[in-house]
Amino acid sequence: MNKSLLLFIGLLATTYAVTFDTTMHCACEELSQTECAKQMGYCKWSTTCETVEYTAASCSSVTQANCTPKLTGYQCAWESSSCVEKSYSCGDFTTADDCPRSIDCYWNKSGKCDSFSSCGDYDETNCRHYGCKFTSGACASFTCSSYTTESDCSGQDSETTRCAWTTDGKCQALSLSASCTDFSNYKSRCESSSSCKYASNSCSFKTCADFTNENQCYVVRASQTEVTLCAWSGSACADAADTSKLTQDTCFDVSYQNYRWSTDSKCVECSDLVSDDISSNAVILSVFVALALIA
Repeated sequence: MNKSLLLFIGLLATTYAVTFDTTMHCACEELSQTECAKQMGYCKWSTTCETVEYTAASCSSVTQANCTPKLTGYQCAWESSSCVEKSYSCGDFTTADDCPRSIDCYWNKSGKCDSFSSCGDYDETNCRHYGCKFTSGACASFTCSSYTTESDCSGQDSETTRCAWTTDGKCQALSLSASCTDFSNYKSRCESSSSCKYASNSCSFKTCADFTNENQCYVVRASQTEVTLCAWSGSACADAADTSKLTQDTCFDVSYQNYRWSTDSKCVECSDLVSDDISSNAVILSVFVALALIA
């Protein structure tokens, strides 16, 4: 074996890091009963761990007492002596307490639950729609660029953006999905994030080496959807070379459900990872049904 190849292999060994995808989780079929229970909403335990199927039939498993809009994630209703699937609209709700923000309904000053109209139609309690802020005794619309001081530069001005103060002293709209590498012109935003560091007029993700306390040497975010496992080595925090320091109690949780505890007592990567991207209401309903069946 030539020296160049040996050097290449050596570099691979020293730069390898254990990373976890925060948008994925182990397929249910690979999990133990304990791990399966932690994935309620995605998985269910029978004699083995199985994937939950999301269908309208889930409503039929809910009792009359529990078949309420709120408890079923606004998916079910009690009709004709059974719990059935229902598509709700804002007009179905007649009190401020029942008017559900989760399906984009708002209680207006006319005393009705309705879809959003304009900021001026809401009192202080209900002035919570993006692009609205209660100021000078009224709910009014705003844009980030209208603010001239850092103390006023706050709030979500659209469905996808939030106000942030720039390094050169302006209030601008910043994407809600922005991460450390997008904050170079937003020093205060960068420094307020536990995942970011600001140096040489640039914002970047922290690395394991940035932590000097063993109690903080755990995991670090490497990107918007990825985290890196850290390990304490002597007197410094560094990228973990493997998962050998994870235990049966920590393996599944610390790995963001990417790894599982094997029958030969090792923390191993799951052979099949599936996306977390399913309907949040489906998860709410399936969790509730599971709890109802347990009770």
